[in-house]
Amino acid sequence: MLQHPLQLPAVETWNELGESSGILETLEYGRQYLELTREYVDRWRALGT
Repeated sequence: MLQHPLQLPAVETWNELGESSGILETLEYGRQYLELTREYVDRWRALGT
């Protein structure tokens, strides 16, 4: 994603628990996806956008 010429990140869904597609802490994965989202947001912001 960070190498793509378009500079528009998207989080397709946010806490759609009915669809089992949320970005929140879970028993199975802990904070893994929260931390990955933060990492990529920080990288995107560092590109100067």
